[in-house]
Amino acid sequence: MGYPPPTYHRPAYEPAYGPPPATRNDNLPLIVLFVVGLPMLLFGGGAALALVLTDTGGGPSPSSATMVMPSREPLADAQETTPAQNDPAQTDPAQTDPAPTQADQILPQQTGPAGLGGSIALQSIDPALRLTATVSRVIDQATPATEFVKPAAGSKLVAVEMTFTNTGQTQFTDSPLLSAWLIDHENRQYRPSVKQISEGQDFGATVSISGGDSRMGVVVFEVPQAARAAKLQYAINAGLGSQKAEWTLA
Repeated sequence: MGYPPPTYHRPAYEPAYGPPPATRNDNLPLIVLFVVGLPMLLFGGGAALALVLTDTGGGPSPSSATMVMPSREPLADAQETTPAQNDPAQTDPAQTDPAPTQADQILPQQTGPAGLGGSIALQSIDPALRLTATVSRVIDQATPATEFVKPAAGSKLVAVEMTFTNTGQTQFTDSPLLSAWLIDHENRQYRPSVKQISEGQDFGATVSISGGDSRMGVVVFEVPQAARAAKLQYAINAGLGSQKAEWTLA
């Protein structure tokens, strides 16, 4: 007994086969960029090269373009210094030595010494002001003018009588309270006191002398009882005169 052959049934639809889809080219943007950018890059480089070659070193003109090229070399050049600026051996000594100040120019120069009754000529800072000073006597254990000007316990008043003569051409004004120093036998130094004595008239705070005129008075010092007056020094212009006179008192 045999079986009939199988029957073939055609499908209801068949897939449609057409041409394969076009393959997408992912390198297209890179190709476009290369084609467009390369000529621009070559053109820009050529323009820059032309600007550099045409620059003759002169200053920029108002109608010409200026290209600034970044570089580290100008900064290095700005930091360089020449040896003449830093080398002490190449520096002019006249530019490094400080100029003398007024105080250096009027340092007192010693004049004298002279003895009692001796006169010493002194030059002021102003060349037109000149003075002659004379020490005539020393008063040891001077008497206070009043009870209110007594020396402190263990001290005494010593006065030096002086005469100042203006040998210059203009009015001379000075302060003996700031110009005199008394030196004792042990080389101790004392400044004048404002205390008054009975043996003579003091000069006061200042003395003013016209040309050709003179003044006489005493300069008073308060010193220890055991001190003995040995020298007197005087510099006019409140001690700032160019000369310092000295007298030996004992």
